[in-house]
Amino acid sequence: MSNGAEFAFYAIMLVLPLSALLSRRVPLARTAKMALAWIAIFGLGLIIVGQRHRLLPIWENARDALFGHNKHVVGATAHIATAAAPSLNCFLHNVYYRSNIKRTV
Repeated sequence: MSNGAEFAFYAIMLVLPLSALLSRRVPLARTAKMALAWIAIFGLGLIIVGQRHRLLPIWENARDALFGHNKHVVGATAHIATAAAPSLNCFLHNVYYRSNIKRTV
């Protein structure tokens, strides 16, 4: 793409949302407040993505606190805890056979 085409593309990307806001006659203070909120949201997202290697231990600790520590690694083997509830196949098996029992009164 040439520089002229890129400039036209970015100009259209900027003009179209601004023209939509102007056509709706949104108050300037509310528009500025919305714009600052979006800038803050994207800025926070950029910081989180940029610092993800530093924030990974915090995420892992929060995940373990909320959902429990369900695995541990010993050498090349990962030990994963099994669920305490019966499996779906066992549940479906029980439902199927209990529904086919003929009841006599």
